[in-house]
Amino acid sequence: MTPDAFQQSLDRLVLGDLSPAEHEAVSQWLKSNADARAAFRERMDLEASLRTWAAQSPLSPQDQTPDDAPSRPAPQLAARDAPRRSVFSWVSLSSGAALLLLLVASAWIMNAGLFAGPTPPTYVGVLRQQTDCAWKVAPITVAGRFALGSLSLASGAAELDFDSGSRLLLEGPCELVVKGRGSAELLAGSLVVRVTEVSRGFTLATPEAVIVDEGTEYAVSLTDEAAEIHVFDGSVLWLPTGQSPDPQNRIGAGEAGRFLRSRPSVRRRIPYDERQFVRRLEAEVKQQAGPGLLAYDGFENLAGQIRRDRRGIGWSGGWKPGGDARGQLATVIDAPADVVFGHARTGRRLLQLQTGEDIRRTFSAPWHPQPGTAMYVRLLLERAGGPGKAPAGRSLQATLEVVSPAGLPLGLVTFGVTSAGDPFLNSNDVITETAAPLVDGETCACLLKLLATEEGLLPFLRLYRPGETVDEIDPQVWTVTGSPCPPAGSITSLRIRVGQNADWRIDELTAWQVEAK
Repeated sequence: MTPDAFQQSLDRLVLGDLSPAEHEAVSQWLKSNADARAAFRERMDLEASLRTWAAQSPLSPQDQTPDDAPSRPAPQLAARDAPRRSVFSWVSLSSGAALLLLLVASAWIMNAGLFAGPTPPTYVGVLRQQTDCAWKVAPITVAGRFALGSLSLASGAAELDFDSGSRLLLEGPCELVVKGRGSAELLAGSLVVRVTEVSRGFTLATPEAVIVDEGTEYAVSLTDEAAEIHVFDGSVLWLPTGQSPDPQNRIGAGEAGRFLRSRPSVRRRIPYDERQFVRRLEAEVKQQAGPGLLAYDGFENLAGQIRRDRRGIGWSGGWKPGGDARGQLATVIDAPADVVFGHARTGRRLLQLQTGEDIRRTFSAPWHPQPGTAMYVRLLLERAGGPGKAPAGRSLQATLEVVSPAGLPLGLVTFGVTSAGDPFLNSNDVITETAAPLVDGETCACLLKLLATEEGLLPFLRLYRPGETVDEIDPQVWTVTGSPCPPAGSITSLRIRVGQNADWRIDELTAWQVEAK
């Protein structure tokens, strides 16, 4: 089917003139074409809007009395070959077929009866789970990738990162059927759906309805009695099976709705509360770190650009361009299947910074240096090497910033690695480095400490190389000790930038504070 033929079929669907054969052709096209599904959602949105417009329009001339007749003819809808129908009639004619098409488009499920013998599993994404996960029915997985089919999580939290660009975070107990690269059906329990800007959308069904996303992040809780939806970002449209789309069932950011399973077309507005849902696996990190945790980002989000990402703990918003940087930020890529400093990275992700990329992120709770306290920042670093790499422009700089009197970020302490591979500190405009170069291709752990005293801040840097054990308390020997900084206010943000010829990998970024020993 061509795009033009598809649009013509949509027109006939709206008018109720679609034949069974054409209906089947459109269904197959929706199954196989992501752009068609996006166009279909937009068209259904338009139909719902027109229905609202019609309900609010004035009476037609033949229904008005002479006293309320308009001074000029009311606008009329033009028809081509078929008799003119009202907006009500052609919306109602389209609703049954449209909803059926939407359900078909969301149900990309393999038909085992088409083939002789068992059908091999179809793997559609990466499974990430907490250590306390207990499965009643575990998903089929190979090398961390999950397949189509049913799963039941008894307890804990697990993430399904779909190849299509969407993420589902399940909170046990939860029962789910994965039906395709962009669709699933929730049978019981709670989950969070996040659709990124690079995704073609995600269709989540329940036994009574379909939830159509509109570029969003939302949570669903399904019990025997009702379904609850809480929308964190964007909006969703709740479409009860076999019923017409209703604009009243669109739920926007910061809103929530409850639908009885016995009356799925009736929305009851309820208080919005995103706190009741598990939104990220980083919650485990927060629990382990305790009250001293300031911020964390394991970059466990969709592979690709991180422009709109808000993952992690302790951050105010997502990563943004640092300085005068424009264009693409950084890229999230798959981590290697290895173990570094006790951290298993199979099926995980990390951040890639290269060719002069410059990013900044703001702490949700600034660190206020008080004498006797200390702030730590730790991250895993690896610089890609190989033939042809330029000797210059390969540095990495991480800067803790305060707010200047003009209200702009101002660098206080910078740490990182020079183009030659030497760890360094830049504090109080004094650069201190050591001739112990980092080896390209090796992952190191970098730890910064800022000790607050009456006179200001004392910076320390420790670089752990492969095979070394990361200290649970302060190391006895620091790699670099920087120049003391005078008091300069609260630390509000972190900026990371690399040289024009650089290619760095960053993982497990963590910041915390403690009472100094």
